[in-house]
Amino acid sequence: MSFRKKPLKNLGVVYIHTFNQVRRCLMARRRKLSVGLWTVGYKGVDPFGGPILDKSSVIENLNILIVAKKAGWIDYFSPHDDDIVTWDPNNPNDYLDEKSAVRKELAEIKAILVKGKLPVNMMTCSLHGHPIFANGGFTNPNPVVRMMAVKKAMRAAWIGNYLGATQVTYWVARDGFESPVMISPDNGDPYTWLKEALDTISSSCQQNNYSIIRGTIEPKANEPRGFSFLPLVGSALAFISKLDNPAFWGVNPEIPQHSAMVCASPFLEIQQAVWAEKLFFLHVGGQISGQFDNDFPLFFGPDNCKVMVHIFRFLEESGWEGIVEFDCHALRSDLAAGKENYREIMLQFLAYNARMYRMIEQILVPRILANVKLSEAVLRLSRPEYLGRELTRQYEDILSSAPGTEKTELILNQRLPVKEILMNRQNVLAAEEQFNLSLYGVTEEMLDMVMANE
Repeated sequence: MSFRKKPLKNLGVVYIHTFNQVRRCLMARRRKLSVGLWTVGYKGVDPFGGPILDKSSVIENLNILIVAKKAGWIDYFSPHDDDIVTWDPNNPNDYLDEKSAVRKELAEIKAILVKGKLPVNMMTCSLHGHPIFANGGFTNPNPVVRMMAVKKAMRAAWIGNYLGATQVTYWVARDGFESPVMISPDNGDPYTWLKEALDTISSSCQQNNYSIIRGTIEPKANEPRGFSFLPLVGSALAFISKLDNPAFWGVNPEIPQHSAMVCASPFLEIQQAVWAEKLFFLHVGGQISGQFDNDFPLFFGPDNCKVMVHIFRFLEESGWEGIVEFDCHALRSDLAAGKENYREIMLQFLAYNARMYRMIEQILVPRILANVKLSEAVLRLSRPEYLGRELTRQYEDILSSAPGTEKTELILNQRLPVKEILMNRQNVLAAEEQFNLSLYGVTEEMLDMVMANE
């Protein structure tokens, strides 16, 4: 199956195909990079330790991001609403008052962003920090809290529009449970409540002609809750299909963190989102499989190298165009250097992420795609022509061209070459070997020399 729906543009891509050989001369696209404001606002908290640093100011964090923008490390940034202005549950409509403190703060922030030429990618409503949302936001069994969560989300969308964001994100946060005893049809349906909330958000954005033209769901299986109502990309895609305006909504998986936490495949998460044409943008970082949300920097840790190269190789070949956003943290151990070095630490952290991403995009993925032997091996795996080209093409035509009952009839009348199928060797190991050699810059001659000395 091919995921390329339309021809690629301005990518400097040349393909030369034969049945025996595939040569790819490819210049990888340079994708836009973004960073979460919560990333540079990180205080060094982990599940077993409180903050190392005091909270840095919004202006300090924005100035760090503007330096990163000028250095070419990022192109956009994204905040939670609580990252930039405080929220008072006793005054949830403060943003509608032109003379309010919130409006004054937002005007100052906007002026800094315009001067620094730093645009906003998306806005996320924080529904996890305040104690009032301890039992959920949009899915809280208390209707007063659910109303408060929706009002906060509408406020966040307004702030996003004010700052020029094009997307709004729903992170599942505390919408979940610890024990099934909490869930009963007699108490209401959390999925219905969640649908009502997201329908309200999309409707508000469109009715008010906001700059926000689409929304995303960021799934996560657990943490901070024991179980989330939308744990994986497949869960989010199924849920989106039931919304009033499914075209408005997509997903922004956080890879490898959120899927690797529960030992799911980050690659599969991306493949499914691309197939559904719902990968609006994505978050990246580093993760050790099966652990809590590490939120390590990109490529940091033992489990991340190969899967990330596979993912971005797949996105390159699929023709996906979208923003890659760093959603990760500086290391708690590095932050121990203290407040005096915070700016330096954060700039080093942002530079590291940008360099590692460009290494994937501009060096490692093109190296993989330029490997002729790997291309040949993959071509054999994806098109095993064990019957010869003509017969293979006949079977493919039957599977793809005939409609309805005619197709069913053709399939039922075919005699299938079972023996030939079973005799056909897939040889995935040959492709894996070539991938590994390309990824780590090793030639077959180098490996042969090493093996000869064994």
